Amino acid sequence: MAAGRRPSAPLWNDAIRGPLNGQRSTLEAVNPPLKKLWGKRVPSVLHVVETEAGICTTRPKGTLDSWDLKTGKKLWSFDSGIKEPIIISTGCYVFATDFDQNAQTSVVAANTGERIAEWHTQVFPRYSDAEKIVAVSTKESLVLDALRLEIVDRFDRTGLSRICDDQFMAMSDLEGFCIYDYRRGVEVFREPIGPGDSEWPRTLWNDCLVLQGRHRAMEDREQYEVTHSLKARNRKTGKLLWSVPWKHLSDSSIAVANDEGIAVIPETRGEIKSCSGFRAIDLETGRDIWNPSEGRGSIDVGPVCTGDLVWHSDFDIGETYEYCLVCRRVNSGKEIYRQQVDAHDYIWLQAAIKGHLLVRQGKELVCYEGAG
Repeated sequence: MAAGRRPSAPLWNDAIRGPLNGQRSTLEAVNPPLKKLWGKRVPSVLHVVETEAGICTTRPKGTLDSWDLKTGKKLWSFDSGIKEPIIISTGCYVFATDFDQNAQTSVVAANTGERIAEWHTQVFPRYSDAEKIVAVSTKESLVLDALRLEIVDRFDRTGLSRICDDQFMAMSDLEGFCIYDYRRGVEVFREPIGPGDSEWPRTLWNDCLVLQGRHRAMEDREQYEVTHSLKARNRKTGKLLWSVPWKHLSDSSIAVANDEGIAVIPETRGEIKSCSGFRAIDLETGRDIWNPSEGRGSIDVGPVCTGDLVWHSDFDIGETYEYCLVCRRVNSGKEIYRQQVDAHDYIWLQAAIKGHLLVRQGKELVCYEGAG
């Protein structure tokens, strides 16, 4: 891929070339524009989470690093001993574990990097507040004391892609999709599924539980067609609220603007599966707010929301390829900001934390402020 000139200044309030057709347009200014705070040349970053101390990142071969969000100063490093750790933050603690069923889980204090607890199994936190942490493991679900990390309750619930709040846990298992009231120990809803079908919980907004559906329709004994959908159920009762088709990208993320009640999802466009655009859905009704929003090039990662803005990666196609960070109004899809970035390999939006964007640009982890 040819490398072209990549200006350090953002392109805003200025004419830019329209997608592929040489047309000119003017973008609305975002006030303030993105400002690069710091960049760190680090090995491939797998995950970024917010903690009380700032942010925590992972590297291959098991190292966790803690950074000050505003300065980029490294606060501590911790060797988890896990080959490719998945980290989940509860604020004061960072849980590091693996999808390997025989994996260990280490819990690290976010402020000091000290190991606080260890289990020889998977433990994934799914909900936390000042009193408790609700976590899932390979064979059961656990309720932990939020400070001492002692097990205060456990219930025999396993399954994939579990989402939890202060009372209900939604999950998919081998028999279908169900909602379990773990306070009362009662299954309040279950929907059986056919062979090859699934309903995976993806995100939660107020009482709206958003799921990714997969349906396999057999055309004959040897051929079948797989379709995907995005649907919502009431988190307490399981009642179906809406369902819409979704041409999803594998491992694509769903960004939710909580105050707006809008989900922004990436979709495949045309025959080239790596090329995508975006659509925005009203979480109360499932209706499209805007659709489609085409990318100028390949958009291989999902968007992130900050307030009433949604950010995603893209690149301009012309004489050269120019990687960009793009900002849109979440309630209209209008592109209001496009900044070319210095990325010799790729860009990857890792997280949006407290108005900051954490972006993987080639071999650097870069922090921008001014993201809303």
